[in-house]
Amino acid sequence: MHTVKSKAGRTSTGRISVRHHGKQTKKNFFLIDSKRVFSKRLALIVNFVNDLNRSALVGLLKYANGAYSYILIARGIFIGQFTQSCQFDILWHIFYKTNYRVFLIKVPHTTVFFETEVELYKGGKYAKSAGTYCNIVKVDKEKLLHMIRLPTGKRLIISSYCTVTLGKNANHRHNKEFLVKAGLNRQLGVRPTVRGVAMNPVDHPHGGRTKISSPEVTPWGKIAKHNR
Repeated sequence: MHTVKSKAGRTSTGRISVRHHGKQTKKNFFLIDSKRVFSKRLALIVNFVNDLNRSALVGLLKYANGAYSYILIARGIFIGQFTQSCQFDILWHIFYKTNYRVFLIKVPHTTVFFETEVELYKGGKYAKSAGTYCNIVKVDKEKLLHMIRLPTGKRLIISSYCTVTLGKNANHRHNKEFLVKAGLNRQLGVRPTVRGVAMNPVDHPHGGRTKISSPEVTPWGKIAKHNR
């Protein structure tokens, strides 16, 4: 875990380089163990953590050897449950449970999974945000390849020995959340956006006057709308 440096949207001289960006509150970034380093050891979920830098739910694991790590939690998992990484044929697929990290070749065809690895031993890359998951479309047993469907609908062919986490990503109601006040946007680093006509002439080409018949332009003077 480390602190993310705030981006104020300004250069070293203090001039605005990115519009509508402002200083935000200090946030901690949790390093996710997407490879499950202690593969063969049983782990206990001891706590859930709210990471402001991601929409998914983060869980704190305690392994049998006393080590700790953060992972993405599957939907339906609670504090006090056990999880494991079955990447070395410790268990047959009939004993697999939600949130287990397994090889794709051991996953039944109708099972959904998330935090999908696309390059061997590189860790999960796809379906890592809240409520997302992938599923299997086609299997080539001769070439040891799997065609999977990503949350966007795109299809991808990857090795059958890539690892995945069983289940759906937790916090599936994230898209139902809303900001209750404008001050929360400021805390997230978003500054107000106003119309060009409400600005001064030095700030925008529309500034200092009311709308007239001249075409609408961007803050840099380029045509913003084209006549069809």
